[in-house]
Amino acid sequence: MAKIHVLGASGSGTTTTAKALAKILGYVHLDTDNYFWKPSDIPFTKKRDIKDKIELLRQDLLGNENIVLSGIFYPWGDELTKYFDCFVYVETDRNIRKKRLITREYNMFGERMLEGGDMHVQFKRFLKWAMNYEENTNEDIGQEKTEQWLSRSNTRLIRVNGAMPIEKITKKILSELDYCREER
Repeated sequence: MAKIHVLGASGSGTTTTAKALAKILGYVHLDTDNYFWKPSDIPFTKKRDIKDKIELLRQDLLGNENIVLSGIFYPWGDELTKYFDCFVYVETDRNIRKKRLITREYNMFGERMLEGGDMHVQFKRFLKWAMNYEENTNEDIGQEKTEQWLSRSNTRLIRVNGAMPIEKITKKILSELDYCREER
């Protein structure tokens, strides 16, 4: 039984890493966005209540033996850390993250995110928020907040460079996971 939490700034590669890892290991992949946001016509605009987020994620954590979770939940779900065996922190240069985010958002939403589109304002707001991660000016998350959260946990931590090819990232994680299993 293993539960792995892959976290990092938006655009760092957490979802790509978590999906690849889950596929290799035959684990279930979950993403924190599915707990944080309610479904809506304009995605990522309606937040769930904190209690609902925590309970939905807790149910999935308890209902699945082997999970790889991508995203960040520490601003709202600190109590869920006890379910995880390993954390993987994906660190990626902000310029790479910005390029990835623009490409990702365009691939997901197309012209809706461009000027004149119904998601343009939301996209601009999101990109500004995402690019503030290193400066720690966001109220909810930032690099310093992430480091502080990780330092308070006794959970095994694996750090990877999100600019590396996914094959190298997963290889590093898998070798470290073997070590995690030996420690338990």
